Amino acid sequence: MFASLPSHLAAQHAPLKVALSELVRIPSVCAEEEGRYSFGAAVDQALRAALQIAGDLGFRTHYGDRGYYGYAEIGEGAEMVGVLGHLDVVPPGKLEDWERDRFDSVEADGMLYSWGTQDEKGPLLAARFASRRLGRGKLSQL
Repeated sequence: MFASLPSHLAAQHAPLKVALSELVRIPSVCAEEEGRYSFGAAVDQALRAALQIAGDLGFRTHYGDRGYYGYAEIGEGAEMVGVLGHLDVVPPGKLEDWERDRFDSVEADGMLYSWGTQDEKGPLLAARFASRRLGRGKLSQL
């Protein structure tokens, strides 16, 4: 599936898959009634994990306002490009309606399946990995 990709993009496949599997494992259903964190402990855990992944990729990170927001930045200059996203997921329903733990990743047919891979953890991490290339001045290599 990835044979036609340039080598620098194909090299991102495995690290992105590992990072996404780690992030979707966190059942980050919003729970605003948990007063210590803005959106609950699980969403806070997901935010901190996403910021750790960004830090590992070379981004400068900031965790703000009891987990109400966080951001990662890379590069220098007066202008920025922002990629917005969220890390909470909708409640997954009843456990008995699932064949497996919905927060464990399963790879099938070249795809990674889990709760949150498409909304929104997967796209957010894909943008993060791509942004890293942009921040290193390698736009022409994307």
